[in-house]
Amino acid sequence: MINTSVIFFLGLCPLIPLAARVADGLLFIGEFWCLFAAGRAGRWAVSYFKIKKHSPLLVYLIILLAAGLYVQAVGCLFPVPVMTIEAYLYIAALSYILSISIEKYQTTGDSLGLPLAYSLLLLGVSVIREVLAFGTLSFPAPAGLWSIRIMPGRESLQFWGSTAGILMLLGIGLWLFRSFQKGELLPFQTDESRRNRV
Repeated sequence: MINTSVIFFLGLCPLIPLAARVADGLLFIGEFWCLFAAGRAGRWAVSYFKIKKHSPLLVYLIILLAAGLYVQAVGCLFPVPVMTIEAYLYIAALSYILSISIEKYQTTGDSLGLPLAYSLLLLGVSVIREVLAFGTLSFPAPAGLWSIRIMPGRESLQFWGSTAGILMLLGIGLWLFRSFQKGELLPFQTDESRRNRV
C-alpha cells in the first residue's frame, strides 16, 4: 500500500530547494497543472482508442511533450527566470506526485484534492521562504523578477533561503512529521548510532 502522505511530503524535496522565490514557485505550480491536464488527456486518449500495449509509455511521452511545450511557452514570456530553472522544469515531468495525482483521479475520481493541496503547499512554502529569508515577494517578469519589499533587513536569515538551509529544514520537518505520526518525539539518529544498533 502506498503511503501518499509520506510521498506527498518527500515529493517536495526536488522542488523546494529550487523554489526559493515565489516567482519560481508560481512557474512550478503552473507546470504541475499543465502536466496534470496532459496526463489526464493521455489517459483519456489511451482508453478512448483502446490502446493496451505500451499505454503507460504513451502517457509519459504526452506528459514529457507537454513539459517541453510549457518550458518553451513560458520561456518566451519570462526568458530570464526560466533560464535559471529550465532543467528542473523538465525534471518535474517525472514527479511521482504527478503520477499519483493522475492515478488517483483515474481510480477514485478525486480529481483535484492532491494536486490542489500540493500546489497550495508549494506556494505557501515559497511565500514563507522568500518573506523570511529575503523580505520580499517576487513575481516572474520578462527581464527577471518583479519584487515587492515586505520586510527590510533580512540578511541574517538568508541562509534559510538557500538550498542547504531548506534541506536542513526539510529534514527537521520530516522528523516532526514522523514524530507526529508515532505520537511521540523520535530520537535524532546519526550514522554512528545506526551502525551501533546493527
